[in-house]
Amino acid sequence: MLKRLYIKDFVLIEEMDFSLSEGFNVITGETGAGKSIIMGALALVMGVRAETKSVRDGAKKCVVEATFGVEKYGLQSFFEENAMDYETECVIRREIMSDGTRSRAFVNDSPVTLDVLKMLTERLIDIHSQHANLQIRDPFFQLSVLDVVGETTDDLSAYQIAFEKWKSATERLKRLKNQREKAAKERDFYEYQLAQLQAAELKEGEQEDLESEQQILLHTEDIKVALNQSVQLLNNDHSGIVMSLKNAASGLQKIKTYDNDIELFFERLNSAYIELKDLAQELERKDNLIEYNPTRLQWIDERLNVLYSLEKKFSVDSLTQLIEKEHEIEQLLKTLDSNDEELIRLEKEVETLFDDMKQLSEKLTLRRQQSTTIVERYLVEQLNLLGMNAVRFDLRLSESEEYTSLGHDVVEYYFSANEKSQMQPVGLIASGGEIARIMLCLKALLAQTKALPTIVFDEVDTGISGEVADKTGDIMRKMANEMQVICITHLPQIAVKGTAHHQVFKLDSTTQIKTLSSDERVMEIAQMLSGASLSDAAIANAKQLLGLSAQ
Repeated sequence: MLKRLYIKDFVLIEEMDFSLSEGFNVITGETGAGKSIIMGALALVMGVRAETKSVRDGAKKCVVEATFGVEKYGLQSFFEENAMDYETECVIRREIMSDGTRSRAFVNDSPVTLDVLKMLTERLIDIHSQHANLQIRDPFFQLSVLDVVGETTDDLSAYQIAFEKWKSATERLKRLKNQREKAAKERDFYEYQLAQLQAAELKEGEQEDLESEQQILLHTEDIKVALNQSVQLLNNDHSGIVMSLKNAASGLQKIKTYDNDIELFFERLNSAYIELKDLAQELERKDNLIEYNPTRLQWIDERLNVLYSLEKKFSVDSLTQLIEKEHEIEQLLKTLDSNDEELIRLEKEVETLFDDMKQLSEKLTLRRQQSTTIVERYLVEQLNLLGMNAVRFDLRLSESEEYTSLGHDVVEYYFSANEKSQMQPVGLIASGGEIARIMLCLKALLAQTKALPTIVFDEVDTGISGEVADKTGDIMRKMANEMQVICITHLPQIAVKGTAHHQVFKLDSTTQIKTLSSDERVMEIAQMLSGASLSDAAIANAKQLLGLSAQ
């Protein structure tokens, strides 16, 4: 329930701090006193977008703070899921800066987004105004009445889980079909590309080897001349380096026993002789192996042209990347083939999930059908008390065009205010006053089954008076047995039903509110009865309405 509302520097309110009680709270006051301003402040707490003009002239910021008792409503998990501290008294605060730089929201001093704030306050308070009467035309609201009355929470939750699974699988199936359709158009092209690459019989490292061999064949004569020259310089029997080293080593060998250093020189010289002799032999073998082969060179040129052409066609820079491209296309074609199997599997999954969802939907429909009679009977009984003695109601449940998160149902509220008129959808033929009474009765019905802490009626009594107003007050007072009811009213017949009475008034051009004592309440009711001139008869009448002694 809403325990306290604190408002500072909001529109015409300089500072206001008042408490509300359990049961039926009524708020009265003259037109223009500022009752709508209080409702505007409460709307800020519920996450309505703020405007800079909300800040009172001359103030830097406005603050609205509401304290709710939440211990009875099982909200611990909601607080944990949204990283907020849970307390049995929940303090919600909005701050709006006058320069428009920022608007902030807090729950128990933890900053929160407006989305989180809205989700929380939807579980704490319902503001019903004249504008809310438009809900009677809202298919979602109409269906939710049946769900609340029929206590379908578990069935609806089970259905919605099944619906989301079916919807998700259906979307996956649609994407796969689109991919498959697109891939089928491209399959021939991919198969043609793969055939080209496979025909080339690509081998890792082949291009580098061929390019190296090509250079040798292109320069065979230069290579053989250089090799032969090197062999002659090294291996000439008379002036070659090898023979010279051999002779030098032989000379040192004769004297190496005389000096240790000479033995080391000999070993180094002999090692060089052996190495160069071996090198000369390898150069000679290399020279003998190299031969100019124009046929081989032509084949290499043609093979490299094939590789270069494929690299250019597939926009790659190397044979390695070309081989990777071949593997990529192979894998893509395998995926296209496997999509057929995945498509069949997913089609079966969608069919199974649809059957599961349909069964749960049918169970939900049955529960709703059972609720229609309860709602019809209740509305007729309550509206009879509100002066609509010949009213008729028929809640017609039918299949919706498609499955939605609410099931496969649509309900229409057919209505007639008298026995002679043909029944038609309530939103088409009911007058504003009739709709207001119907919505009041629906809210009263919901209050019996829906665990909502607080409901606010904001001047929904327009267009009624006398006995109807009295019965309207009775309905609200009865609702207050199940929840906290706050009603802003101009009617004394309703105001006297409250268990607590708050008066809004202006003082020095600022809006104020106070909780009335018993004597003050008598005077306020009398003022509402008599208007500008307060008479003894009005005071006596007020006491009578309040059940007090006329003395």
